[in-house]
Amino acid sequence: GVNVASSDFPLVAFTLVVTLSFHELGHALAAATERVKTEGVGLFFALIMPGAFVRLEEGLLPQLPPRAQLKVYCAGAWHNIILALFSFVAAKSLPYLASPLYEEQPTYRRVHHGNHFK
Repeated sequence: GVNVASSDFPLVAFTLVVTLSFHELGHALAAATERVKTEGVGLFFALIMPGAFVRLEEGLLPQLPPRAQLKVYCAGAWHNIILALFSFVAAKSLPYLASPLYEEQPTYRRVHHGNHFK
């Protein structure tokens, strides 16, 4: 299982809300490009599992050509991939982005002369 410290719960909850919202934004944007209006959006909890939804204009999605329907259905997953790639690049770049905030300190080592393997 996954163990998360209770002190990390606000960060986990915030991350879930952001990722769920970005996923659903993908569906809403794809629907808008196919001229299907978004009637509502929402977040919910089913037991302890959070979820989100986009309510599209009633009955228009099935009337779209199959390729357009697939575009709307898959848009959330594509947004997940984009968010994952962005997060990966941001995490890998963080040391370089944060480096101006830190001052490098010289390091000193004591050097012993002689053979220590007697």
